[in-house]
Amino acid sequence: MDRGTTKCCAVLVACVAILALSACAGSPLAPAGTNTAPANAPVYNAWTTPAPAGAVYAARPAQAGALQPAPRAVGGQPIAAQPIAAQPAEARPRVWTGAGTPPPPPLPGQPVVAAAPGQPVVACEPAPCPAPVATTRRFVTPERTYAGCWPPCNQGISQWHARAVVGRALFEGTDPADDCTYLGLDLGRTFCGCWGLDLYYRYNSGRFDRTPTPATPFKDGGEWHHFGVKITGEKSFGRSSKFYAWGGLGGGYFTTSKYISNDSGPEVFGELGLGYNLSLNWRVRAGVNVHGMDTSVTRNLPINDGRSRWLWIIAPVIEIEGSF
Repeated sequence: MDRGTTKCCAVLVACVAILALSACAGSPLAPAGTNTAPANAPVYNAWTTPAPAGAVYAARPAQAGALQPAPRAVGGQPIAAQPIAAQPAEARPRVWTGAGTPPPPPLPGQPVVAAAPGQPVVACEPAPCPAPVATTRRFVTPERTYAGCWPPCNQGISQWHARAVVGRALFEGTDPADDCTYLGLDLGRTFCGCWGLDLYYRYNSGRFDRTPTPATPFKDGGEWHHFGVKITGEKSFGRSSKFYAWGGLGGGYFTTSKYISNDSGPEVFGELGLGYNLSLNWRVRAGVNVHGMDTSVTRNLPINDGRSRWLWIIAPVIEIEGSF
């Protein structure tokens, strides 16, 4: 055999030896279906490195203690505690037996278990539950904003207010007094919906005719003080109108001083008028205040002293309101 023939035979023998070694049991290029891979056989990442044609990678056996996302609870029972067949399809472990084309990569949070053909599927132990994170939730009501024009109570804005009142006291009833000074103050709050609750104070003076005898008439002057509480309401004439109507009903207590015959007792109170909204914090109002009392203060004839009668104070007023 010449030198060339000898070299060809040596090359052929070497190729046959390499092919034989590549087909040995436990090789990563073992034919499909042999399932004879030893425990120390190399395992490749089948999801990133496809196997050559006609061969498969040996499957990695399940390892105890491998971490995987914590299973979700289904019907009050953890998935890991349920049989594989009873688990929802989307929650079952994705198993590759080492034969054929490997499945696509698992979805985030989905457990993956690899097993060799014929081996039972063993679910990995779940990872420990993450420690609870303390959270705080607070519901915040957006601050209401004022759009202008009509009174802010129409937009759900509640405000405290103070009103200064000035007017003229007019008396009606039996033995009335002459017209005189009328002053007052309101302190209260107007709520969303434009209803309110006020404390009121009013002061007025008045002089009554006193006729002991036809020859000696004179005037009996004194002062009135009114204290009470009232429920109020406002009604705008429209979103684009600065005008609004206002009114109130309530009651309180009155007392008099500096008269020949003074008196005190309960009273009723009412008010009604028209307002004009200047801004978020200022308004002006004009209207009428009414007080009604059953009183015996200063009768015209001495024979009626101590006898009560209904007396009304009707006061046209102008008011200025500051709110905050």
